[in-house]
Amino acid sequence: MFAGWDWGTLTHDVTVIDDAGGKVERFAVPHTEAGIATAMQRLACHGDPARLPVTIETTRGLVVDRLWRPGIRSSRCIPTLSMPPGHDGRRQGEERSG
Repeated sequence: MFAGWDWGTLTHDVTVIDDAGGKVERFAVPHTEAGIATAMQRLACHGDPARLPVTIETTRGLVVDRLWRPGIRSSRCIPTLSMPPGHDGRRQGEERSG
């Protein structure tokens, strides 16, 4: 299971995906301390927060600070900007669907 966090200035969209690739939950998150705290609680319903990988499109800001807190996901947050140029997130040999 993992979560994708679509970062935005005022609101964010979070999608939780199971190991088979199915969407488990999707929700909007206001870019406020309370909104992010609520999102962390919702993510915790899907397993141990320290073991649930989260992908996000940025490497800084309030959301990343909260995701990287010790005991949350300190080493499991994977900024998508760290992918090499031209990488579209697919595994080698994997075809694009739809």
